[in-house]
Amino acid sequence: MFNFFKKKKGEEQLPKEDDTEKGNQNIVVKGYTYQWKDEIKESERNTPNYQSRPFCVHMMGLAKTKLWSRERINEIGETMGYNLFDMVGGDGCRHEWKEVYFTDKGVDQDNIKLNARTQRTFSGIDYEFIDLLFFKDLSEKNEFIQTLIQVLKTLDINEDSLHEELYEKIYQYIKEKKIHQFIDEDEMYFPFLMDLFIFKTKIKIFIGDYILKETNLENDYSGIKKLDHYKDLNFATYNLEKKIAANYSNIEFEENLIMKLLNSEKMDFARIDSLFSLGHSFCQIGDFQKMGIYFKMIENDKYDLSPNTVADFIRLIGEDYNKIGDFKNAYHYLSIGLKLNPNLGVKKLLAKIEKLIN
Repeated sequence: MFNFFKKKKGEEQLPKEDDTEKGNQNIVVKGYTYQWKDEIKESERNTPNYQSRPFCVHMMGLAKTKLWSRERINEIGETMGYNLFDMVGGDGCRHEWKEVYFTDKGVDQDNIKLNARTQRTFSGIDYEFIDLLFFKDLSEKNEFIQTLIQVLKTLDINEDSLHEELYEKIYQYIKEKKIHQFIDEDEMYFPFLMDLFIFKTKIKIFIGDYILKETNLENDYSGIKKLDHYKDLNFATYNLEKKIAANYSNIEFEENLIMKLLNSEKMDFARIDSLFSLGHSFCQIGDFQKMGIYFKMIENDKYDLSPNTVADFIRLIGEDYNKIGDFKNAYHYLSIGLKLNPNLGVKKLLAKIEKLIN
């Protein structure tokens, strides 16, 4: 407990810190405590017929050992949206701030701090994002959605489910049940699992363990608004692989998506991987002109990657050209790869192609 006392009317001014005797360890400091107004009868102080607001009950409990500075009171009031010093707990409040002094040197009078906690909770399925995914037909898409709904129902996912708990809960379930829409024989799970959902953000502001204010923010982005540099490129690459596997030749959407975000400032893995996926996809559908455009971009780029990493992609380009019988370009790219990484393992293939060219 603090050694504190109230300043009474007519009482002489208490000594300031610099008025105390040298060596005196008790320095007088001003603060405020949260108390009943003197005129409130004991029989009316938070009794069944005269109940207090939850906020006031909490503050009275804290006031047994805590004091507040005027600055802290104003800060709390700003959070609550009204003049806390004048109105205390609200209209007609039976409490008041009483000016007190305590004499424990080194005790921080601002010992009640505001704490903000942010929570992201489940808000629903993001159907706009699902619309971006490639499905062979409407039947496959509907099956995907119904499976997702059933997973949520089985796991009792609701609006109180936290974002950080949701991923592990769903991923472990689909892995255990080997649900084919989300996991394949190699246990490669669907890379956009959490993007299938919309989350809402809630901010709670506490004083102690009492909630001063609770604010619901707008829902997170949905659909295409979720995509950024890396997610956009990974998403487009995912769709390209699905389309090529299904012998679907219209990849204009994915091409535009990739080119929209690619820029010369980010010479990273996402860039080279996306460009190769585009070139490889056009190779698969027989558009060798566009294949050449994207492979040439890779050749001309200066990546912030290790030479061995770049060499691996260059080798794949050479192998694509070799498969379609373009031995001149195959030799060109395999030679570049070998210069980047002398241990690339293409010397035999290069020797074979060289004979075909000559």
